[in-house]
Amino acid sequence: MKKCIVIILLIACIFYSHAYLKKCIISKKAFAFVSDSAALLLKKKDIVLNDKEDFVFDDYFEILAFHQEPYQYQITADEVLVFFDQKKYEYPYRIREKEVIEIEVPVYQIVYRDIYHETENPSKPQTATAVSVKDEKETKLSVSEEHYLHLHSSSRSYPVNTNIDRIISDLYSSFDSNVAVMIDFSHLNSSACGSYPVYFLYDDKQQEMTVNIG
Repeated sequence: MKKCIVIILLIACIFYSHAYLKKCIISKKAFAFVSDSAALLLKKKDIVLNDKEDFVFDDYFEILAFHQEPYQYQITADEVLVFFDQKKYEYPYRIREKEVIEIEVPVYQIVYRDIYHETENPSKPQTATAVSVKDEKETKLSVSEEHYLHLHSSSRSYPVNTNIDRIISDLYSSFDSNVAVMIDFSHLNSSACGSYPVYFLYDDKQQEMTVNIG
């Protein structure tokens, strides 16, 4: 008897639940979502620029909104002004200091070698000879016509960072000449690998030697 009563109650609950669910389905109504929340302007990070022209809005700001919001910005001497949602926002910025890299560049000068003064020996006794003015002029003319410069080799090689004084000393002794010679090694850089020209200048002529560093 009790079982029958329980079964009847369960059946009644089922029918009642079904009727209530059906009523809810019939009377249901969709509600439209209307957003009245204002859009937000989010700053991502501090504004640090190499130059004012490097500023990119999306790199530093993000707009949080349900739909696209228009904006404008202006960069002054020390601030970024953002005009958004009928408001003005001011953000300071700074220009990154440029790093100064000092590069040491060796500067070499032209050296001058006077072959006459080097070969002259003032302690050597002088012998007096009778030379006429005409013979003296002819002798000077003959010497001037026989100016020469002979390089012992066309190139020299040194390791990197060789002392420049050593190279200059070798250049002094790298030729034979009977005329004043000027050595131009301004293109030489003993601190870097490469082949550098060295010029030996005399009268209106020049000869070239290659100095290899490596």
